[in-house]
Amino acid sequence: MNKAAKTIGATVGSATLLGAAMMAAAPMPFVSNEDYGLEEASLETTSAVTESIKEVRGAFAFDQTTTVATASIVEVFNKAAATLCSAMPQYAMDAQGRPVCVKSPNTSFTATVDELSDEEGAQSYIIGCACATNAPGGGAIVNADVQGVPFASIVARAGI
Repeated sequence: MNKAAKTIGATVGSATLLGAAMMAAAPMPFVSNEDYGLEEASLETTSAVTESIKEVRGAFAFDQTTTVATASIVEVFNKAAATLCSAMPQYAMDAQGRPVCVKSPNTSFTATVDELSDEEGAQSYIIGCACATNAPGGGAIVNADVQGVPFASIVARAGI
């Protein structure tokens, strides 16, 4: 270590010690409880609780194969959306029942997802849905049974 660094270190250390010594030597002003509207506390002796806690029995379990009804999922996440970032816009709610319009050089058709699933056969997948801010044990985590029509079947129907 060079001489300049030693000098700077000694100066900073001395200033720190001097500041601490001045604070320790400074008289503390007397503050009474009345200045803050406090009253003297009294020590009271209380008896110990003699009741025992009843034995609790049960089991905690979870099952990742259980699905939750779509209406319940919608309710949970709509409440969360309304609370966290305002409700879903009306156009998103209106789009749920709208038909899909497919146009190709070979054919064109318009059908809802329900109609397509009746004709083409729906596929089903179980997915997990969770809110990032969900607390442990919170209700914003569910398994959903998602059904839909594969895009490949729509393309095949369009003759592409």
